[in-house]
Amino acid sequence: MAAAQASRGILPSETLNALDLLVDRLNSAATASGPLPVRSLLVGTSSGVGLSRSLGTAHTARQMQNPNFSHSGSMSEEVLSSVETVWATLVSATPPHVMAAAASSAAGNGGGTSSESEEKKDDSVPAHIQPPHPLLSPLQMGEHVKTVTASFDNCTLIHVHFAPLVVTFVTLPDANIGMIRDVAIPSLKVLLEPVRRALVRSRGGGTMNQLAHGGQVGLAPMAPGQTSPGMVVNAQMMPQQMQYNPQPIHAAQTQSDLQMLADPALQQQLYHQQYHQQQLQQQGYQ
Repeated sequence: MAAAQASRGILPSETLNALDLLVDRLNSAATASGPLPVRSLLVGTSSGVGLSRSLGTAHTARQMQNPNFSHSGSMSEEVLSSVETVWATLVSATPPHVMAAAASSAAGNGGGTSSESEEKKDDSVPAHIQPPHPLLSPLQMGEHVKTVTASFDNCTLIHVHFAPLVVTFVTLPDANIGMIRDVAIPSLKVLLEPVRRALVRSRGGGTMNQLAHGGQVGLAPMAPGQTSPGMVVNAQMMPQQMQYNPQPIHAAQTQSDLQMLADPALQQQLYHQQYHQQQLQQQGYQ
């Protein structure tokens, strides 16, 4: 069971269980004989680090002991890995060097600087502070991506950006996207907020009062006229057939995130913070 728990992800077990229950809730409206509309819920960072996979509680402990059991379910492991490490980075202005270049350009510091000084500037840009997205700005669709919905022949990918976290829903084409937006996203904001804060602090994000100016989930407000909160992509091909060449992600930052979240003491702290957040939310509903 320890190996199975590790393969589910490195988040606290309470968080993993809550994510499974959320998947079950989204699938509760499905007919008994029909396929489940939400196939998987992936949680990772905007720099391509996978943190957890949730398939729902239908995969019991007995099934997980089966040597043929896979946390990719019946889906392609290659596709899921690509979603976690490549596709999830598209909703933010990552890879890190892209963010640094955008911040440098906005500050008017481009040109004439040595590569050594540029590298130092790259390291000084906190990973959770999102500059204008390089794929959105030329299209005048806003500067920050909150959600991306990509429709394919046999699946739909819904990326939700809680900088520096990215949550991806892998669903069937006929899944109820409105239910995901109205039910799942508000719950995820509360459930994953302790994890998001821990990542921000590990990346030198400063005090939470400073982060509050960007909104609850770390997103900067859009300027007047920038009304699009996300973008929809339609294609007649599977994700692995699309060509995208990401730049290398800083290995040091990736290792730092993994070590930080795997710390048992921090996991216990995240659990208590998560419980406190849920209590506050319940009080607000009363």
